[in-house]
Amino acid sequence: GTRNETAAGQHGFVYLDAGTSQTVRIAAEADSIPPDFPVLSSSTRLDYGFAEVGGRQFLLPLDADVRMTTAQMQTRNDVEFHSYKKFASDATITFDPH
Repeated sequence: GTRNETAAGQHGFVYLDAGTSQTVRIAAEADSIPPDFPVLSSSTRLDYGFAEVGGRQFLLPLDADVRMTTAQMQTRNDVEFHSYKKFASDATITFDPH
């Protein structure tokens, strides 16, 4: 298929929790899309929340909504983030004097 690329700006909002100043949502919309580019509009909403990983709570992305419009169609991609896992390992390095 044909591959189209362009550079476009974004404007939007970052929502913070008033008590903790932690990010709870990012909402952005593309702007300055060239008029001859196939994508007419694009927007993203990313929501954050606490999830347990390895017995501790972390502020992580929980869900996202990504929308794009072309002259032929509109798409919506609804993403859920879950099942976060902790990966850890131990290593020992020894040097043989021989």
